[in-house]
Amino acid sequence: WFDDGPWGGCRVPKSWKLYYKTDAGEWAEVKNPTGYGTGKGFKGTKRFTPYIQLGLGFTYCNELCLNFPLGVGVKYKIADRVNVGLDWAVHFATSDKLDGISDPYYIKSGFLKNKDTYCSTLLYLTYDICPKLRKCNND
Repeated sequence: WFDDGPWGGCRVPKSWKLYYKTDAGEWAEVKNPTGYGTGKGFKGTKRFTPYIQLGLGFTYCNELCLNFPLGVGVKYKIADRVNVGLDWAVHFATSDKLDGISDPYYIKSGFLKNKDTYCSTLLYLTYDICPKLRKCNND
C-alpha cells in the first residue's frame, strides 16, 4: 500500500475485502484471501518462503579451493525483520584433497570428475537491516 500521510489523504487501510463477479453477474466476497497484507511496505509479502540456491564458494581444508553449492531451503518470517530458516546444500569441490586422500582409485581427474563433495545443513536466524519498500529517507 502507498501511504502519503500525514500530509496526503491516502492512509494504509486497517482492513479490506475482496470481491469477484459471479456467473450470475452478482458480486460475492472472496473467502479467506491470502498473500495481500495491509502492512505499510510489505505489499504481497508472504511469511513462508521456499527457495533453491546455486552459487560459487570457497572451501579451506588442507588447501583452498572453489566449490559449487546446490541446495534447497525454507525461510519463515517470525517478526517484521526477523527470519528463521533451514537450508540444505551439496557442495561440489574443485579439489580431491579435502579429505586428505588424493585419488584413492587412480581415476583420471577432470574439472569436477573424481573431486570431493560434501553436504551441509544450516539452521539460521537473520535480521533484515533495511525495511522493505522504503519510499523516503525519513520513512
